[in-house]
Amino acid sequence: KFYVDTSSGLCMSDKEQPMPDWIEETFSRYHLCCDKSVNKLLCLKAKPSLITTDDESTDDESTETHAPTPAPDILYFIDHVTGICVSELEKPIPSYITATFVDYKRCCILESKTLEKCLAKKPASDTALATGPSSAPNPVPAKFYVQDSSGLCVDEAEFPSPYSVTTYEDYGECCKTAWKKDLCLLQRPTMSPSGFPTMAPSTPWPTEPGFCPEPYDSSGATKYKRNSEVEVDQVVYRCKPAPYSSYCNKSDFRPPQEDPGPEPKPQKNSDDPDAKPIAKINKGGGAGPLWKDAWERLYMCVYSPTEYPTPSPNTPAPSCKTRWHPGDIGKKICTNSAIFPVLWSQDPILRVAYFADTADECCEKFYPRQKCRRRDEC
Repeated sequence: KFYVDTSSGLCMSDKEQPMPDWIEETFSRYHLCCDKSVNKLLCLKAKPSLITTDDESTDDESTETHAPTPAPDILYFIDHVTGICVSELEKPIPSYITATFVDYKRCCILESKTLEKCLAKKPASDTALATGPSSAPNPVPAKFYVQDSSGLCVDEAEFPSPYSVTTYEDYGECCKTAWKKDLCLLQRPTMSPSGFPTMAPSTPWPTEPGFCPEPYDSSGATKYKRNSEVEVDQVVYRCKPAPYSSYCNKSDFRPPQEDPGPEPKPQKNSDDPDAKPIAKINKGGGAGPLWKDAWERLYMCVYSPTEYPTPSPNTPAPSCKTRWHPGDIGKKICTNSAIFPVLWSQDPILRVAYFADTADECCEKFYPRQKCRRRDEC
């Protein structure tokens, strides 16, 4: 059965995504469903490559010669971090994903907000392969842009932007437009190419800097305990569990003012789990830094954009609570509708990427120098 998905306005199969309880009208034929969709042409373009319905089964199954059972189809789903469809072979399907597709193109049309980038990433297994070994690909020059969430320059190939941005082939030129210019220049990537292919990353998700917690309070007014996290010089430190946590509130054990850099986890001071911490002895002699007995370094962080003061608005606050975001797929619309992918509001990076405070800011962010419609749901 097919039905019109309220999020995309296009037709979905109940086998691809469970049909919500509030859907009243269903269709046995895909093209009949497209007649009721928001964009009929786009709906027909996204027609699944293989459609089987109950009314298409043969009447005389006893005399039919069945072909061998084919291998199970590879399922594709949308990766909400990159906005690109990926297969279950590349990444395990997360538990919160409800829509899966056997057709990569259909996944891009129905789920991706960056349709052209998604289609350009179509895997080789879905296209005709040339006979014989392929020649080594020519290196593609890197393109950098200023990432809104961190204020630093990143490679568009590693962190695709969900909307149109200004890109630079030179990293230094990009840093000139970043709002953290000095930190951006310090993180300049190594540009020397290698003759060997780059191996896949050890983690399935791209590593992006997180927002900083509250800074360390040296006045003693804040009482720290196990797993308390603080920020010093844009580095996050976490208070160790008992019995070490009692040292987190002593000034002699405060985190360092300068980032010592990541290091392997320290070994236990004693085989006895109840043993109290002892000062580390350096090879050159003398006691090591005391802060390591109370705190552990986690990662570098960036300050949240919300820390900057917002001028008082001249107009009264809107009656609804939803911020402005892109609307229907394929249409240049900004809306404050409460209907949008749940992950946008749950992930702090996506909240910064997909929402804006005003309709004008939304249109400029997602459809710069284009005609943009505004749909106020308040």
